[in-house]
Amino acid sequence: MKPKFAILALALLLPAFPAAAQQAEKMTCEQAKAFFARNGYINKIVHGKPMPIRRGVPISQGIFCVGDSNRFTTSVQTTDKKRCNVAHYCN
Repeated sequence: MKPKFAILALALLLPAFPAAAQQAEKMTCEQAKAFFARNGYINKIVHGKPMPIRRGVPISQGIFCVGDSNRFTTSVQTTDKKRCNVAHYCN
């Protein structure tokens, strides 16, 4: 393997490791809410793999839906709660 190709292969693998460490299932609800508010996403296990959840405004921020829009929440499972609301959005 040539050095340039090895560096490229390693660079492609690196983003996967921090993402796996920030899974909602390994956090408390308060930690998950704070992580989503700070980063705008949180990883959730879907079919055995971490998937970033990015939809919504942090639950700590207010939201007002206008017209026929309804307010929905984005929930994840955490160590202390089966359903922890981390964000909300209008649809």
